[in-house]
Amino acid sequence: MTRHPYRSAVDDNGRWDGFVPRRGDVFVCTPAKCGTTWMQSIVASLLWPTTDAPGPVLAISPWIEMKGMAPAAELHDMLAAQTHRRFMKSHTPADGIPWFDEGRYIFVVRDGRDAFMSLCNHLEKFQDHLRDSLNAEAAVEG
Repeated sequence: MTRHPYRSAVDDNGRWDGFVPRRGDVFVCTPAKCGTTWMQSIVASLLWPTTDAPGPVLAISPWIEMKGMAPAAELHDMLAAQTHRRFMKSHTPADGIPWFDEGRYIFVVRDGRDAFMSLCNHLEKFQDHLRDSLNAEAAVEG
């Protein structure tokens, strides 16, 4: 199945290219501001019910599509080196997410009004220089 390309100033689902899945990988797939980090924390607590996870959730469960993270190849290498059951996040719509039969997908949604207000609050706190930087990068990329 061909994935629909989704690119923005913040993310690019082409960063999945080269990712090698494992049986049992967990993919937390949510629209933005709909509980992604919360669900990643729940998954971590299920994978490590009696001990702490081997690192901060956002470090061990990356958003591969996010351009501001390490280059995609580095993220793929980091995930390949993980010896525990892996879990990753995605904000990409379903037709742009890679599908791996051996993986497990968790989809979370939220009332659109709540997600909108959460996004408004998020953007209100967004730093002007970061916003300007992302806009400049998007302009260069077309």
